[in-house]
Amino acid sequence: MEVDPGHHVPARPGRQNPGARDNSRASEDVIGGACSVCGVTRFVVDCETLLRIAAGEIEVSVEHKLVAPTLVRSQALAALYGAARRGEISAAEGIERALTLVSSRKGFYRRQGLPYFRPWIFMISDGEPTDDVAQATQMVRAGEAKKSFMFYAVGVENADIGKLAAVAVRQPLRLKGLSFGQLFVWLSDSLSTVSRSQVSDSPELSNPTAPDGWARAE
Repeated sequence: MEVDPGHHVPARPGRQNPGARDNSRASEDVIGGACSVCGVTRFVVDCETLLRIAAGEIEVSVEHKLVAPTLVRSQALAALYGAARRGEISAAEGIERALTLVSSRKGFYRRQGLPYFRPWIFMISDGEPTDDVAQATQMVRAGEAKKSFMFYAVGVENADIGKLAAVAVRQPLRLKGLSFGQLFVWLSDSLSTVSRSQVSDSPELSNPTAPDGWARAE
């Protein structure tokens, strides 16, 4: 095992009782380009660290807890949106990366012996794919057929719903105006409802295309 001493995790242990002795420590072993965080029970993470964890560059043990500032979700979404707008992440690359990350996370849960719900993947587009998404489309449809995940496409503004429908199995939805806040509140509430259910359950969720919802079907 080779350890790179110059590779550090920009995270810090959470605040503890000032009167308590802190015997925790943080270390990371770099193996094949990924690192494993161990020895600390709680981490405060920033936007960059969150994205590295999501990208599979940092693996956090199931025993540890991650906490983050309230704005970290908005910061992460803004960072990803900016990268997409700059052309740093194409449609095909983004889809394939998401599917790979989901597969990796499911493998982690299986190794830990943890049950998990079928993952949700959301693709939000304000246009149409500008690269070849044939392979990504095959991966989406194969995964849906095996019930490996649920893939949703959401079109914003001038998005080509027809092109999105060619990728997704489910009918893409059109975002009403700029109702991003309502979308993410719905997503958070829905995931909370699912997490409180049993893995074998099919909980009823609010309809996003209802008159007061964030989307409309086309």
